[in-house]
Amino acid sequence: MTDSRKVVTSIIASLVVVGVVVALVLTFAVIPLPDFPLLAENPDPDIPGQVAFANWENGDLCVHVVQASGGESSEVLCDGNIGFGEFTPGWTPDGLLIIEEFGPSGEEFKLIDPASGETVDRIEFRTDEVGGPIGRDFVVYEDGNNVFVDGDRDVSQVILEDSDGTERVALEAEGPADYRFDWARLSPDREWALVQDSEGRLIVIATEGAPNARILAEDVDGWMAAAWYIEGYEEGTWDPRE
Repeated sequence: MTDSRKVVTSIIASLVVVGVVVALVLTFAVIPLPDFPLLAENPDPDIPGQVAFANWENGDLCVHVVQASGGESSEVLCDGNIGFGEFTPGWTPDGLLIIEEFGPSGEEFKLIDPASGETVDRIEFRTDEVGGPIGRDFVVYEDGNNVFVDGDRDVSQVILEDSDGTERVALEAEGPADYRFDWARLSPDREWALVQDSEGRLIVIATEGAPNARILAEDVDGWMAAAWYIEGYEEGTWDPRE
C-alpha cells in the first residue's frame, strides 16, 4: 500500500471512529437537570407571604412552612394520620394552616398556628360536605388568569393565560427524558407563580418580565400541591369553620 493510500485509510478510519462516538453520545447522553439557584442562599425580600408544603419523613407526612422570599423551612407537624393529597395543606383567610387528619372519631380539620405549631381548633367533617379546594390540580382563579404546565413538547413549559385567553410561555426547561413540571399555581397577588418539578423542587418564578426561576424548597411530596398565603389576600384561602 502506498503512503498516500495509508493516509487516506487512516483518515477514513478516524472519521468512522468519530462518527461512532458521536452516535453513542447522541443516543445515550443524559441531559442534566435544570440548574436553578436556591432562594435560601440569596433571599428575595420582594417575594411576599409564606408557603406551606408537605413531604415524607420516616413514614410520616410532615407539613412545613417557609417564607416565600427564601430561607429555612420550619416543621409545623409530622403525623402518620395526616390526610394525603386532598385538603392538606391549606390556609384560612386569617393565616391559620388547615391540616386534614384521620382520628378515632373520623376525619377532622386541624387549624394550626404556623408560628407556634399549636392547634387552635378542630372541625369534624365528611368529605362530601366540604366546599374547599381539593387536590393539587383544583385551580379556579376568579379574575380569569391562569397558569398551567405543558410537558407534551421536547421541553417542559409553564404557561400563563391572561383573562382574555392570551397565552405566553413563562418558563421552559430541558432536562432528562423523564423530567417535567408537575403543576403550577399563581401567588395570591398574581406577581409570582409556584411550580413543582418532577424532582420534588418548589420553584418560584415571576409572572412579568424574566421568570428568574429559583428553588424555594426541595424534597417536596409530588402528589400534594403547596399553598401560598399572603396576608390581606383571600383568594386561595378557605375556612372550614364556616
